[in-house]
Amino acid sequence: MTNSAHNRHIHQSRLEHFHLHLAVRVSPSSRPSLLRLFGTLTVGTIAISTSAPFIKLAGMRPFALASGRLLGVAILYALVGRDLASAWRGLERCERARAIFAGMFLAAHLGCWIWAFEFTDLPSAVLLLVLQPLFAAWFGSFVFREKVTSSAITAVILAIAGLLIITFDDLTISPTQLVGDALAAAASLFMVIFMSLGRTLRPRMSLPAYMTMTYGGAGVWSLILALLMGVPLLGYPTSSYLWLLGLIFITTGVGHAAFNYVLPHVRLFTVNIATVAEPALSILGAVLFLGQRLTVYELMGGILLVAALFVGVRDEKQGTAATQIEQVALE
Repeated sequence: MTNSAHNRHIHQSRLEHFHLHLAVRVSPSSRPSLLRLFGTLTVGTIAISTSAPFIKLAGMRPFALASGRLLGVAILYALVGRDLASAWRGLERCERARAIFAGMFLAAHLGCWIWAFEFTDLPSAVLLLVLQPLFAAWFGSFVFREKVTSSAITAVILAIAGLLIITFDDLTISPTQLVGDALAAAASLFMVIFMSLGRTLRPRMSLPAYMTMTYGGAGVWSLILALLMGVPLLGYPTSSYLWLLGLIFITTGVGHAAFNYVLPHVRLFTVNIATVAEPALSILGAVLFLGQRLTVYELMGGILLVAALFVGVRDEKQGTAATQIEQVALE
């Protein structure tokens, strides 16, 4: 065997080992029904669509808001589930390391996402949501060997078109906004990495234990960063703390929890394509509750986003998704 062939063999062996340790342990017999999964994903998408407006209305510094939000939801789920200690003891050493890194990437996601709004406007941040399913398709293919189907590609194209139509009139470009756009893009990447790590951990513990462990860890990381940066944690208006409660109970306690519930049972891409529905839901909410008039661009873009979501989950409905992912990593 030549040196190049030998090196290729070693690389392939290492890649196989990598995939082996990150495969998902999901028993088809224990998988919830598709109706329940998609219903939960719908509720989660509606709840998560409150993220951007709540963050803007809270007006708190990024890591102050992130630490309060993460620690708050960790406490909430610690009160609901009481098996955290046994769940931690049941993890192997590599899984514990994975949980710690998951918390780090979640903290980085929220910190960057909140920080982005200090530099960029809402339309630009919304447009960059399309990066999340793109990153998810790549990670799903590389890490979990999920096939990037024609439906997934079509869904991303529809999402890009829909988001461009919705945000086109409001988009502005400046050096400052480019910094915010970079932070929003980084936030999308960090969220997909967090989900990739979490996808291998969720089947090992209950949802409350997972939420307490990973979100609590992320909250500690955010708090440390806030203290190191000298960010004030107190002294904000009362309204800021009320919006923080909204982020804890609705956006994270319901929205993120719903996504984490379905995470082991569907493709990584399917969970993340749901995020592109946020702008359509925000527009619908403004029309229904704020009396805002629906523009032609918003209507056209919203239709394309709904179509992107429908096409993106079609493979799941046809049964080509998570039930085909064999569990081997956690033997």
